[in-house]
Amino acid sequence: MDLEEITRRLLHMGLEQNDILNHLIKLGLSNEFSNALLQEIENCESLAGMNEEIKELIRFDPTGLQAGSAGLGSRGEGDFTIHHAIARLCSSASDSPGDKEIDHTSVKSTSLGDDGMGTPVITPIQQDDGGVIRTKNGDFIIVSVDGLHSRLGHWPFLAGFHVARACIRDVLVMGGNPIALFSDIHIGTNGDPASILEYTAGITTVGDTLKVPLIAGSTLRIGGDLVLGDRLSGAAGCIGLAAVITPRKNVEPGDVLIMTKGSGGGTISATAIFNEKGKVLEETLNLDFIKFTLKLLDSGIIPNIHALTDVTNGGIRGDLTEISTTAGVDIIFNPDIFLSLINPRVLKMLESLNIDPLGISIDSLLIICPRSEKEIVLEFISRNKMDGNVIGYVETTNVNRDGDPGGGRVFTEYGWSDSDRDFEDRQGSGQLKRIELTPLFRESPYTLIKSVVDKDHTNPDEVKLRIEKALERSEKKKQWMMRRL
Repeated sequence: MDLEEITRRLLHMGLEQNDILNHLIKLGLSNEFSNALLQEIENCESLAGMNEEIKELIRFDPTGLQAGSAGLGSRGEGDFTIHHAIARLCSSASDSPGDKEIDHTSVKSTSLGDDGMGTPVITPIQQDDGGVIRTKNGDFIIVSVDGLHSRLGHWPFLAGFHVARACIRDVLVMGGNPIALFSDIHIGTNGDPASILEYTAGITTVGDTLKVPLIAGSTLRIGGDLVLGDRLSGAAGCIGLAAVITPRKNVEPGDVLIMTKGSGGGTISATAIFNEKGKVLEETLNLDFIKFTLKLLDSGIIPNIHALTDVTNGGIRGDLTEISTTAGVDIIFNPDIFLSLINPRVLKMLESLNIDPLGISIDSLLIICPRSEKEIVLEFISRNKMDGNVIGYVETTNVNRDGDPGGGRVFTEYGWSDSDRDFEDRQGSGQLKRIELTPLFRESPYTLIKSVVDKDHTNPDEVKLRIEKALERSEKKKQWMMRRL
């Protein structure tokens, strides 16, 4: 319960002071607390003593949207719209190089150079798993941040375990070796401090096992004294170093997609808990993905691989949509082979609950490489006792979406088996039926609540229009403040 929000709403409804105070007292607040709260809200509503320019700067300009119905955090089309707007705010002063070729210089030191500045190589505009800065010495520094799964807050150890896995994975799939973790945790004012310790224990279980220390963090209450409840919220991040990076923008026509078996992480854990399939949770309690990818990074194969990613962001549907858009290519994949690479117990749960596996995080490693490297990668996967297979390939695109040349598309394509190594020969032959796979507004609903809210969302075009206007206002404020600074 957000006491500040309640008080603001009552005030904006035009209620008299006594009526507002009576309402707050009925919520169980003391007279002294209620009076202090109302006084604070009235004070900050007036912004007394502040000049008009500063008032305009700090005053919040709403879109009229609500985060939930706009799709924020739901790993679908709504989320991508908002992420793209955020990326544009980030890119205005630090656009990354447009060239696809990366100077794969060996790492010699971690110095940022005499001026202390690095060169942005991967920024949010690329919609990749992590950001990358290249130093003057040619090193690549990778940064990733992942929020703890919102439905795992009542199981803080599990939440910490999975968020640590997630941010380390994001560094690995950028081609980096993880070297440090950081954490940011917030708890409602009625929450038990033990949850913070359990959350931290979950993170350090992963970090200590992999020799990646947790070195910094922040611990706060949500809304200070004004948010009642025990909700746990926050994030963890990872820093990594790389000699070679594997960004999505390097994907090219002619590449093949190879995927390893996935058993899921935070999302599959939440699915199991909230649908009384708790036994399936055990399938997520491992570090198989991370240990295998570390071996891959040390194998000498990486310089010949174009891109790595983990199948998480809205499932294979969401990740391939982002990759095709970023690289400006068409991606074709076989859903049958994809399904064969989901942990059988996890897949059985998804099918029993009518959850579309194409739209949910399964935490597989996706390797995108030239056709010439296909057998080398498959042999490496087999030698390290992992299950993996070719699930698709990349073609040139001729689309032009929303003014973005070569925006790219994703297609499903059936008809070739998991043992067919020459399927690329039929590219463009018309022998196999293709169906375009478009992004949904949200990821596959995996709890009863998500099934209910999935039916109610704002029109995507309306979301784009309002977010665009909000972006313009935010950019205007940013430029005004930068001129002042």
